[in-house]
Amino acid sequence: TEQGMSLLDLPVTPSPQSVQDFKEMMRQEYNTNYTDEEAAEGAYNLLNFFRVLIRMDRKLFIARKRVVDTLKEMLY
Repeated sequence: TEQGMSLLDLPVTPSPQSVQDFKEMMRQEYNTNYTDEEAAEGAYNLLNFFRVLIRMDRKLFIARKRVVDTLKEMLY
């Protein structure tokens, strides 16, 4: 990746097996029959939604760590 970028900055494309797994999960859990194209789009959206959540969590972790480090410096 380029400087300053991480793998979490790039969209995730599901594998063909992941698409089929997603399709089967939707059939079993929600009694919904998706086409391969619909399942590919749904799997892509789900994977990238979690990618965004992970990125947000990482940014919050870094921000919390800065606050804790600053407070430690002020107290000691």
